[in-house]
Amino acid sequence: MGHKKGVILLTYCNHPGVGFLPNLSQEVLAIKDCLNVEAVKDYFEVEVGPIDSHLDLADRIVRYRDDLLFFSYSGHASEQEILLSGGAAHGISLMEMLSQCPNLKIVLLNGCATGQLAEKGKEKGIPVLIGTNRSVFDRDAKEFAIHLFKQLRDRKPIQDSFDFAKSISGLGAGNNADRAGRPAPPDAQAEQVWDRFGEECHFKKDLFSLCFLPAPVVYHGA
Repeated sequence: MGHKKGVILLTYCNHPGVGFLPNLSQEVLAIKDCLNVEAVKDYFEVEVGPIDSHLDLADRIVRYRDDLLFFSYSGHASEQEILLSGGAAHGISLMEMLSQCPNLKIVLLNGCATGQLAEKGKEKGIPVLIGTNRSVFDRDAKEFAIHLFKQLRDRKPIQDSFDFAKSISGLGAGNNADRAGRPAPPDAQAEQVWDRFGEECHFKKDLFSLCFLPAPVVYHGA
């Protein structure tokens, strides 16, 4: 006896033409490592990989469409686009595509100024979205994502996970490149950067209860 696993899809792009992000590879490896535990693997398949173009991005979403529960993108972004090595991906079209994934519960857009796209995803019915209101330091984006996933892995409520990740991401001092390819302004603090979108009731749940209410689908294997 077992249950059908859902997919956590972690995508990323380090666009050298916009500006190399020195913290991105550390972020991806740390998240992959923190999710590599039995408590997660019992319920989720974690798929991690770079994306270079809008076609690559579309292929990943189509491949996991019916089982996709959590979609994450890390890298360069702007108010309307995800900035990829092979050309920008239209952000609103991405939200529309994700909204067609019938079991999708959470979207994390870990780049600069993705709040408008997250708001569009909320309008399309995606339960929980996390984005940014402005430029975000590369280093802070790394810390936010790592600690968000660690808290979610440990079954902390989504709101508590978000608040903790936001607070810890702002601890570091000093300037560094942002995720729009520009130097981030010195006042780009975590309290103003991070935002979340969705119905309040969803943020009281943890990752597992949100994704598998009332319970994982049970099947009888051969």
